[in-house]
Amino acid sequence: MRPGPRRTPPAQGRLDGEEFTARERQATMKFLLGIAVGYVLGSRADRERYEDIVAIGRRIAGSQTIQATAGVLQAQAQEAAERAKARLTGKVVLTGQRANGTAGVNGHRY
Repeated sequence: MRPGPRRTPPAQGRLDGEEFTARERQATMKFLLGIAVGYVLGSRADRERYEDIVAIGRRIAGSQTIQATAGVLQAQAQEAAERAKARLTGKVVLTGQRANGTAGVNGHRY
């Protein structure tokens, strides 16, 4: 069998073997330019919005009302932690009693 005629590979970017026309190249460039402009404008808008949100957050965090509320909540959390620690310390004593041979809360030694 003899090999058939050699086919030349298609031109770059086209499957049908034809080259891009000037109009197609121009349309492609416009499309890519539109993507680039959209990306840049979107990035700037997102950055501005981010900076607005950060400024609002800082303003809220710095307000006297929020500072006072945070202080009250911190004091309440500290009191709750101390109460929980006291309760756990009481249970540790029961655990120590079980280790000495007395029955625990549910009647089991260990």
